[in-house]
Amino acid sequence: MKKRYLLDTSALLTHLLQENGCEVIERLLETSGERLAACILTWVEFEIFLSRSGYTAKEKARILSIYRGALGNPLTVDEKVGREALVIRDALGTRIPLMDLLIAACAKANGFELVYRDKHLADIPEDLLGQLRLPAKETRTRQTK
Repeated sequence: MKKRYLLDTSALLTHLLQENGCEVIERLLETSGERLAACILTWVEFEIFLSRSGYTAKEKARILSIYRGALGNPLTVDEKVGREALVIRDALGTRIPLMDLLIAACAKANGFELVYRDKHLADIPEDLLGQLRLPAKETRTRQTK
């Protein structure tokens, strides 16, 4: 069975902003087809980012249309996802932001590997949730003349 991937908000932003690791997302978008998805909570975070980042309504609509076309209908958060969130939380033993926990649980509940950049998601045991961690953002150093 081929792997299925669920993109976290950080993965979508990595691609949108063409940050370090965007080529990984590009490859997934080109080759994964229906084996690629996003959680409804990712869409909420993504739309909030677009609204706060100064995109015009037309630009925002175009961006959302492109990504929704590639990712299809979002996966929902239901009782099964909630139960998986509790399993992941118990396995971690540390605090994780609720939105990220639910997105990770959405991946697990639906049989997807989670694609992300957020450091705290790396604490989830890989035997509990398949993961594809994107490289860290490159820090730009100031050049002196």
